Amino acid sequence: MITIILSLIQDQATPAAAAVPHFQTNDFLTLGTLGTLAGSSGIVYFICSSVQNVFNWNPKWLALLLSILISLIVAAATPSEIAAWIKYVIAFLNGFLIFATATGVNIMRATNDPKAGGAGRLDNRVDLNQPAMPVKRTFSTSWF
Repeated sequence: MITIILSLIQDQATPAAAAVPHFQTNDFLTLGTLGTLAGSSGIVYFICSSVQNVFNWNPKWLALLLSILISLIVAAATPSEIAAWIKYVIAFLNGFLIFATATGVNIMRATNDPKAGGAGRLDNRVDLNQPAMPVKRTFSTSWF
């Protein structure tokens, strides 16, 4: 995204004929963007929110599992001069950092709409001894 913006800014200084943006498939998701905290937590956020929206299923552990897996995959694909076991311990700990960041984004974006299953959900049960009706969760519904 930043490369697109920078290329558009640079293209403004050139004649109008040369100002056509050039988009490449590697501008969106690369190992480099996946290796950043923003990129990896964004992937966790979008995968978990999409699974929640499409399948109405998103256990709390799914984001943590994805975070640790992404962190371990990036560690395996990145050359390093430190011992392998130290690299994977750091990657495991980074998985928790990715999880905390993705969860924070989810909580900031979470809807409070009762119709979307948010925290302000209305309970229209006549008999409170009966279980509440399940509400389909949307993309922005809190994971917790």
